[in-house]
Amino acid sequence: MTDEELLAKNYGFWGNAHRKFMYEYRSPDWELLQDAGKLESYFMEMNDKFTRKERKMLDNALRRSGMMAALKDQDANEWTPRYIRVREAIRKLLLKEVGY
Repeated sequence: MTDEELLAKNYGFWGNAHRKFMYEYRSPDWELLQDAGKLESYFMEMNDKFTRKERKMLDNALRRSGMMAALKDQDANEWTPRYIRVREAIRKLLLKEVGY
């Protein structure tokens, strides 16, 4: 697969973040995985791994703030922005782990 094809494909939020980071900052690793034919599967694996990690962290954060579950049942309009803020904070932490 060419660089253009790899860059155009959607690997999910975390797979795309890894793709962008590797393409911009880790070109030797990019080339090594591409030559081995493992670059595409690497992005899919990273997306799966970080999606699971994000969900676990999000579940734990929501569980710790017990009002979040109750609020979801009572007022989804208030729950949604809070959920998004928590998710974005977790994504910022995980993006640092990716290299951003």
